[in-house]
Amino acid sequence: MIPPGGRVAFGTIAKQAGLSEDMTRPLLRHAMAMRVFCEPEPGMVSHSAASSNPDMSDWLRVGTEEIWPALVKGFSLANGTTKSIYDVLRHDAKRATRFARAMAAFTTSPGFNIAHISSNYDWSSLGRAQVVDAGGGQGHVATELARQFADLKFVVQENGLGL
Repeated sequence: MIPPGGRVAFGTIAKQAGLSEDMTRPLLRHAMAMRVFCEPEPGMVSHSAASSNPDMSDWLRVGTEEIWPALVKGFSLANGTTKSIYDVLRHDAKRATRFARAMAAFTTSPGFNIAHISSNYDWSSLGRAQVVDAGGGQGHVATELARQFADLKFVVQENGLGL
């Protein structure tokens, strides 16, 4: 979709992917935060050093084209459904609660501790601002950041729903 050394608009990528631009933009911005792509000028997407590297590019493609689809199918097969895990959880409160608690448990592991989020970014430099925690689950990260940074207001967005 993005030629080496080229730049492509968010809208063009959305159209090629069969998604809305409103859905595509945050996904690509997340990839940019992970240094997979960059935005060399407003509204344009380019490869980063990571996605330009052939080995890294292949690693990313294996993840998105091989592993992710297998994980979705694995869940569907294991649960006897064609629905995604999020559709299943949306209709099963007990499993949704267990899943949310499991995600929160990641923060107890040293590598996933919330302290990394609060201490490795200068949140106070934002001043009075609103932060959207996309994919924020039950809001445990936003809650902790709100405790530490009173000028920030948070919206937790999980699977397209504001919580």
